[in-house]
Amino acid sequence: MRHHTFKALALIVLASTVPLFAVDVQASNEADTVRETLEATPATESAGLALRPDTSAEAALRKVLDAQVLLYTKGGRFGFSEAGRLPGSGGGTETGAELVGPLSAATETAHGALLASSHHSTGEAQAIGFELGKDIWLRADVAATRDSFTVYARHRQSGRVYAWDQEGMEPWVCENDAWRGKDGILAAPAPVNSGRVDLESRDCGGKQIRQWTRLSAVQGSSMGHDETAEKVARDCSTYEFGLFTDCQVFGVTELGLLPGSGRSGKGSELLGPLEQADYSGHPGALLSGRFREGQVCGIGLGIFSGVYLRADTAPDQMSFIVYTRHEQSGRVYALVGDEGDFLICENDDWIGQSGILATTFPVTRGAGTLEGKDCGGKQIRQWRRLASRQDP
Repeated sequence: MRHHTFKALALIVLASTVPLFAVDVQASNEADTVRETLEATPATESAGLALRPDTSAEAALRKVLDAQVLLYTKGGRFGFSEAGRLPGSGGGTETGAELVGPLSAATETAHGALLASSHHSTGEAQAIGFELGKDIWLRADVAATRDSFTVYARHRQSGRVYAWDQEGMEPWVCENDAWRGKDGILAAPAPVNSGRVDLESRDCGGKQIRQWTRLSAVQGSSMGHDETAEKVARDCSTYEFGLFTDCQVFGVTELGLLPGSGRSGKGSELLGPLEQADYSGHPGALLSGRFREGQVCGIGLGIFSGVYLRADTAPDQMSFIVYTRHEQSGRVYALVGDEGDFLICENDDWIGQSGILATTFPVTRGAGTLEGKDCGGKQIRQWRRLASRQDP
């Protein structure tokens, strides 16, 4: 399976708060696009966006993940956080400097925030500058082999620390209200090792959240049933486009190990909680498709507790529909890949029953696959856009 090293990182790019782009280790023109985007993206404050403290910290985390992608495409190694001028120290340290914003992106002539590394074959110092918003603390550590990293971020006004392990597919959090207004990351970091998620089940010094915990688990516990199902549908759609970025096809839902079966058409109906599938023998939820050359391609995704999920594709795997429902709700959400808007069907009789239940339809390319078609609902009889206020 080609480029699977970047499977997690492809989704980082798609979920980022900066414009979307794809990264491929063979494509220097795309690397140039990433570099230009990072250098041109203003800090949150200068852009006039009033983000909440936690949102700002998570956005900073994702911007650094984008920078790690670009750094790896340039020299085959990830970098640690540093303040200075490009190309940085390129030294042997594994623990990055703890930076506090506001900091401009480092350049060859201007001091600022950067990720420092060295080229895997020449040893030449290399670095990528990134901008850090006001009152945000950030630190990036690397493994001794520079093929794995962990990034931490926190806003001074919040007690929540966000982290990303390169082997993971989503943010992790640690939280302690006593940290509000104090300086620094504060949560206990984990040593960086290649090939495993170092944060999992590790104490971090929090009180509300004592151990490093997947952000999806925290969000899922605090959201309503419909909100949870809606988020799973949106996340699955994002992962579909992540799969397309890497494999040029969309995928169907399956339960198993990566890369999956590679089939098209109707996906398996999954029920959360499910962790993302991986290659290490731990089965989980995944999207699977097949390259034009015939090789199987897959990507893992997690599903919140109580949420049913199914993703179908067109026969040529160039379009998809995602369906979700929470078992305690009668509302089914659908996302059509060609449209990007939610459609809904609803029937209170479905509450507490198993499965998607709403009438589904084969995926065809082009918009209008579902809208206006009977779906078996009562409160909402036909598939309609979520923004619509009246039942057709």
